[in-house]
Amino acid sequence: MKIGLLHISIFSLLFLSYTDAWAEITPEGPDERVSRQSERCIGAGNTLVLTGAGFAMTGIAMIVEESIHARNSVTPPSGLQSFIGMITAGLGGVFAIVGTPLWISGSVIQRRYSVSSLEFRGPSQKGGTVIIDLGIFLFLDPKAGITGGYHFSENLFIGGGISFSALDRENMYVPIYADMRYTIGDRKCSPYLSLNLGYDIYAKRPYGEFSLGSRIRSRDTSRKSSWWAGGTIIGEYNPFFRDDYFLRYGFKASYSF
Repeated sequence: MKIGLLHISIFSLLFLSYTDAWAEITPEGPDERVSRQSERCIGAGNTLVLTGAGFAMTGIAMIVEESIHARNSVTPPSGLQSFIGMITAGLGGVFAIVGTPLWISGSVIQRRYSVSSLEFRGPSQKGGTVIIDLGIFLFLDPKAGITGGYHFSENLFIGGGISFSALDRENMYVPIYADMRYTIGDRKCSPYLSLNLGYDIYAKRPYGEFSLGSRIRSRDTSRKSSWWAGGTIIGEYNPFFRDDYFLRYGFKASYSF
């Protein structure tokens, strides 16, 4: 770990030195160029840190749930879920460790050259939006879904969708739900929170899903699209049957247009 941090620090210093030299040999309009370079660095750091946070959230939830199950169940758990949770949380931590120096480097560059963050110049993403979701969960059961809705602002999206996932006929899920997403900030890469609430029409029980991750807006002026990636937790619970519930943990990637 110490060696990894040393490599990351060396990379950050080299990046700063490179930007110094680049600013000196490009006297024409260096502020905007340095701003753009620092924005790329901050964007890469943001993406790694926020995606890592989503992974860490998922991993920690897996560990906590199995520990609760171990205390309340007569049959001891296998420990596989906790093991996968530790790997997932550790992977999220690695992403955050790698991304933090990049994020800091971009901020240092902006302060050093007294340049401000570039305004987001992509197209307005307000209006009707379609979101396609793909996910993978513990024990490798896939999930696919589609949502249609409306971006009431650049950050707030509300819509409705349906998804499908199955390992076999006995483990099949077809929920319909309201999808509410909020993006924090107006950078090209920003954190987002997502909450889905609905009903599983196949399993016949209430459905909920929470996601945390990063949203990457398109700068292409010809389209208003975004990529979304992060960790996700799904839960279903039947209030009439105490044992009829489950939690699933995984990772979700989405594309909106």
